[in-house]
Amino acid sequence: MKNYLALLAAAVIINGCSPKKMEWIAIGDSITYLNEHLNETGNRVTKGYLTRVGEKLPNIVYTNEGYNGWTAADIANNIDQLYLEKAVVYSI
Repeated sequence: MKNYLALLAAAVIINGCSPKKMEWIAIGDSITYLNEHLNETGNRVTKGYLTRVGEKLPNIVYTNEGYNGWTAADIANNIDQLYLEKAVVYSI
């Protein structure tokens, strides 16, 4: 019984201490877009910045909303047509 209680307490502590998942919508230009399309870089890039952030911060789940050839102004002018998902963090 003591072992069961100790195991239960450990499980509660571990589960309670794990970081919560956080949704991140990365909105951007070709740099953001190319994270998921490395073959389009001519294999000059082996890993995009979104992937690197995801590896360093595994509790962050990102959605890539990169648009090849767009600028920040293009994104701002079309933000209502992007139908972005709800997230905790948005970056442009």
